[in-house]
Amino acid sequence: MKIRNFTGHDINIYNPSGTVELLRFKSEGMARVNYIREYDGVFCPDHGPSLYAPVSEIVEREIKGLPAPELGVMYIVTNMVFDSSDRIDLLCPDELVRDENHRVKGCSSLRRRTVFNS
Repeated sequence: MKIRNFTGHDINIYNPSGTVELLRFKSEGMARVNYIREYDGVFCPDHGPSLYAPVSEIVEREIKGLPAPELGVMYIVTNMVFDSSDRIDLLCPDELVRDENHRVKGCSSLRRRTVFNS
């Protein structure tokens, strides 16, 4: 199985304790999600006689920069891309590993989509 990285930055995989880097996947590009929103408002009379809280709804998602599925290839993408797609060939970083300053330095696993057979 080949794994390609489309997160826009290198992905470092660490052992479960986060002390040893096991793998590194160099970035090959940046897949992203474009959202189309519709806006509405919710009337909030407790805050003023004619105040509305703006409310948005995502009505369409478009993923850009992600290659078409290819047999034997998995793609690492950001959580936003992963959550916006139903493709079963996508992975995203999971179980983040942080340095002493709490900055993300990698992850200890990649998450895949669970496929349920009904």
